[in-house]
Amino acid sequence: TIGFEKQNYQVSKHQGSIPLKIQVLEGTLGRTVLLHVKTRDGSAIASANYISIDYDLPAMNLSVYELTVDVSIVVNELAQDDKTFSVEVSLISPSSRVIIAPISAQVTIIDDNNVTIGFEKQNYQVSKHQGSIPLKIQVLQGTLGRTVLLHVKTRDGSAIASANYISIDYHLPAMNFSVYELTVDVSIVVNELAEDD
Repeated sequence: TIGFEKQNYQVSKHQGSIPLKIQVLEGTLGRTVLLHVKTRDGSAIASANYISIDYDLPAMNLSVYELTVDVSIVVNELAQDDKTFSVEVSLISPSSRVIIAPISAQVTIIDDNNVTIGFEKQNYQVSKHQGSIPLKIQVLQGTLGRTVLLHVKTRDGSAIASANYISIDYHLPAMNFSVYELTVDVSIVVNELAEDD
């Protein structure tokens, strides 16, 4: 029996490549065996996330009972979800005496890029007669390579909802690679009362 050393591999996106071992798992090779290896897309896409391979391996025999397949990983600074692809091995000349198992290994590319999202400023001031205040939420650090969904809501301090401002509590539009800034408008209650800030 010939197959991958493991069925599941993990690699950091910044590692650059992942070695996968194909071994004689059971029995002893008394003949030359020729194998072919190729990658197959999953959520990871060839060229965008990894470099595809599709080629014949060197011969395995009594003295060569382990081969290593290297798959290159595309390094970028986008923060994305973890992605997977598979690598498959097959016999070039099928033989009833040689079994391939497992025939495939799954590789998970771990995304270790961090993105910081937050308000443009921590403190805002608005005149009561201005009517509203726009608050900007931005990608402050890193680059978004995935869709992020946010929720925003107000919380009373010395200002009370309805009396001093109009409360909000809703989901924001999606942020992604092309939408990296959102504006939240909070309405201020205008009145002629003289009050503390």
